[in-house]
Amino acid sequence: MNIAGSILRLVRVPYDGPRTGTHLLLQLRTDEGLEGVSYVSFAGEGAWSAKALSVTVEALVPRLAGCDVLNTEAVSSLLQGAEGPLAGLVHRAASLIDVALWDIRGKALGRPVWQLLGGFSNRVRVYGGWKLWWQLDADTVARNAAWFREQGFTALKFRLGGMGSASEAVERTRIIRAAAGPSMDLLADANQSWDMKQALAIGAALDECGLFYLEDPISHQDEAGLAHLARELRTPLAAGESYSGSAPFRRLLERRGLDLVMVDLNVGGLTPWMKIAHLAETYGRPIVSHLCPEILAHAVAASPNGLILEYLPWASDLWREPPLVKDGWLELSAKPGLGLEVDEAAVKRLELSA
Repeated sequence: MNIAGSILRLVRVPYDGPRTGTHLLLQLRTDEGLEGVSYVSFAGEGAWSAKALSVTVEALVPRLAGCDVLNTEAVSSLLQGAEGPLAGLVHRAASLIDVALWDIRGKALGRPVWQLLGGFSNRVRVYGGWKLWWQLDADTVARNAAWFREQGFTALKFRLGGMGSASEAVERTRIIRAAAGPSMDLLADANQSWDMKQALAIGAALDECGLFYLEDPISHQDEAGLAHLARELRTPLAAGESYSGSAPFRRLLERRGLDLVMVDLNVGGLTPWMKIAHLAETYGRPIVSHLCPEILAHAVAASPNGLILEYLPWASDLWREPPLVKDGWLELSAKPGLGLEVDEAAVKRLELSA
């Protein structure tokens, strides 16, 4: 089975008041009439990098000519081997293709992707990953935290990236705890905004707040600093969303620099994602996801050490029947592939001009 064609479209989806999600949607088609879908999101950098990514995807797809898309490792090796000096960009482009190929494999074999990836479970616990931005005032944050509780979520993530002191961070945490209730698991994301001195001081204060984990307190490039924080703080440390390959995860796991391993699809797609999950498992570390919940639900559910899935609905409008969350869990269907069908009318409405 070979690739016969592809379509790339840039879309912008409203999802949280004035906030929008910008995504690059890929549809791969085979010579046997199957279609595989995938997408990547532009969170921090905006849509300006979409053109470079689109050009890279368009350059990679022809490399698959003559390859049987069912040969997972051969295709993944071909995609990863094209990286050269542009590894991060190539890994991101490869992730789009790799995910779409897994969707095709599932449809060809009549199996859901979560089952092909390992089949540990067909459901995964989720946390609400939106509505609690650090820029919001205290009253708004409190209302939104209560909303998550009312919707049945059992875990939520709030941002502390704009909080430069321990008192600010602790006060924001207390407000959210009061609104969300004592049984809610709270995850805090510092968005790599603190220096080491701030991270130690604020992290020590947050140790008293009983957080589920603290995410990205310092730059992902400071691997020695992450290892130091993991030793010094009682709150479990999560990091990894910015890494585009497996090497940083291996180094940090060897140094015991991560309590939870957070992996984005930008490592090259589901194929390398699962390898990192298995690597984390050998070190006794749970794995958590970053973005793309419709896709990464399959990977987290398939992994014995899959702990929790980041859920936010910023691409839900792209699908006819997006996966739903009930009582804090996302249950995957038995539909072949990813179980996603593109809503063509919505995509045409949301598509951005080139």
